[in-house]
Amino acid sequence: MWLASYCVHLRKIHWRTGADWLYGHLLDGDLACNHLSWQWVAGTFSSKPYLFNDANVARFAPALSLPGSLLDRSYDELAMMAATPAAPDATATRRVFGPECPSPRLLSRTQRFLPPVDFERLARDRQVALIHPWDLGPRPQADRVIGVFHLPFHARFPWSAKRWDFVTRRMSRLCDAIWVGDLALLAPILARARSVSPRTTHHPGYANALASLPIRLTVTPSWRPPAPDPTHSFSAYLRHLRAVRPELFAHPEPNGRRLHRPPPHRGPGARHCAGGGASLTPAAARS
Repeated sequence: MWLASYCVHLRKIHWRTGADWLYGHLLDGDLACNHLSWQWVAGTFSSKPYLFNDANVARFAPALSLPGSLLDRSYDELAMMAATPAAPDATATRRVFGPECPSPRLLSRTQRFLPPVDFERLARDRQVALIHPWDLGPRPQADRVIGVFHLPFHARFPWSAKRWDFVTRRMSRLCDAIWVGDLALLAPILARARSVSPRTTHHPGYANALASLPIRLTVTPSWRPPAPDPTHSFSAYLRHLRAVRPELFAHPEPNGRRLHRPPPHRGPGARHCAGGGASLTPAAARS
């Protein structure tokens, strides 16, 4: 949040540019949570932007405090700077993060070697399960498991080499083979399988590509009940969740007692995920 606030309000970088950049470098980044967090910091939901100053940094991360820097100002001063279209001069901003350094390159496909596979032979007359980067929990029960990377999505939202390696290594442990390309080209191959059982995802790009295949999708079970009506705030949905699933807020204490408290609030990303974001298994969330 500090990084997003600095980029948007002091460096005058559009929140979408920053959100796209950060998403590509997160190992476990979720598109909706990440982009809504940047929107919240930018104040697109209200007239009040999220700001921080050096006193805030000194309190919560003293090792990062920089007295006398651009951030060593009152909130009133920072609010005026945020409302000003012009960015501060480069000399002032250099005092915050130091000299510029090159950003790691983002890639539209995995660089990990994947052996060539005859997918038609692999799938013919078999029970096939498809898994994608947001479905990396236990291996599905099927004759063959095929992982998929839908490259049209990654051309729009590339990943860092570390994230590609992180996801590809996990997927390789679950799959008999990994398809890298346009999912539309996989359709005629899957037509030769005895059955195909991919799981749904709310993640854009993959959701549309999977839905276009001539197969029946398996709905991913959700740990949370849906809201009865669209909710306009995280607090409203949280009240609903407390009423229908009170066990989610019961945490065992070391002495065996149970203390009821809400899960930690993680900003607007958590707001979106609670209200209608993608549901992931724990393993999938880490990937």
